[in-house]
Amino acid sequence: MWLPHYLSVFLWISHLTLYANATKLWFPYKVDGDLVPPTTLGDDALVHFRNQFSTLSPGSQGRRNLLRQSITYLASKPQTPEHLRAWIDEMDKTIVHSPVDDEDILTITYGLHTLVLKNHGKEPETHVLESALKDYKHRAALWHFDAPYAVYQSQVWHHEMFVPQKGLGNELRSWSTLSKILEHEPRLDTLRLLMDNQRYNSVPKELSVIKEIFSSKPPGRLSAHSTRHGIPAVELSSQTRVAAIALLFHIMYIPGDVGRQADWMATWMK
Repeated sequence: MWLPHYLSVFLWISHLTLYANATKLWFPYKVDGDLVPPTTLGDDALVHFRNQFSTLSPGSQGRRNLLRQSITYLASKPQTPEHLRAWIDEMDKTIVHSPVDDEDILTITYGLHTLVLKNHGKEPETHVLESALKDYKHRAALWHFDAPYAVYQSQVWHHEMFVPQKGLGNELRSWSTLSKILEHEPRLDTLRLLMDNQRYNSVPKELSVIKEIFSSKPPGRLSAHSTRHGIPAVELSSQTRVAAIALLFHIMYIPGDVGRQADWMATWMK
């Protein structure tokens, strides 16, 4: 199944990814190992990041994994505004003083989106993060203008971050690609299976999960033991919300009442 690329909903993706609560986080990529042992103090973790990053080659899997470890570390522990500022300053240096590739820029930018979600309602923290995010998105847009080919040949999330006004990228318009992404996202897996098996009449009763994702107070968020269909309620990163919107628009193109219900939900989300 393929969808038109001009869906206007991606004009408001950034709003949806920035203003919903989250506690625990799901990432669409594997993070190998922890940044530092759990008992490591905050300043020691930052020193470790600084020392390790300088030894890793631009574009290497090791550098990318270090950035992912760092975002996961920052999202998993309470951070003071001063501590967040120190980490952002250090990441700034990685962009300014060493070569970076598109994946590095994307990891940091989506990571900042996710940290805003994590700190929703904490004014000092979100002020620091949103200021940095605005700057990084500007840098990313300039980089995208200079190297558009590299963007479109890389990870699925590039298109949705850098050119949302053009609608869904080719990867998310392909159901086979989106379905594979959703395999590891517990909240959306039931809908994915219904779509895979073309059990469209059963889709409407599961649409509430998408509404929950974008609710200001999603049910079960505060309990690590809450489940949906027997699956632990794992919380969401900003990438999850992009994938959820893409799933909703695949459902909108199902003929008849199912598609209309998805369309009504999209209208509610606006």
